[in-house]
Amino acid sequence: MGDLNTSAEHELCAGWSGDVGFDERWPHYSPYETEAEMAQKTAEYVPVGPVAKLLHVSEKTVARWSTEGYTGKDKQKHVIPHVRTLGGQRRYSTAVANELAEFLGIPERL
Repeated sequence: MGDLNTSAEHELCAGWSGDVGFDERWPHYSPYETEAEMAQKTAEYVPVGPVAKLLHVSEKTVARWSTEGYTGKDKQKHVIPHVRTLGGQRRYSTAVANELAEFLGIPERL
C-alpha cells in the first residue's frame, strides 16, 4: 500500500472531506434529500397491502400479477409495474393501481 501521498491513492481520497460529508466540488450530487422531495416520492408509491385491498385480492395475487402478469379482458398478459425498496419489498404506483381498479370496474381509488 504505502502512504496516502501516492498519486493514485490521493486521487481516490481527493473527493472526500472527512466527517463533514462530500466535498463542495461535487455540487450536483447530494446523498440527502429534503423532506418535501422524500414525501413526494413516497406518496406516489404504496406497499402491496393497500393495492391488494383496493383490488379485492390477496397480497400474494398482486405479487404474482407483478411478476407473471394477469390476463385482461383483451386476453393479453399484463404485468403490474413495481419498484423495489433497498430491503427488497415491492412498491406500486398509485396511478397504476387506480388505473387497474378502473379497468376492473372497481369504483374506489387510492
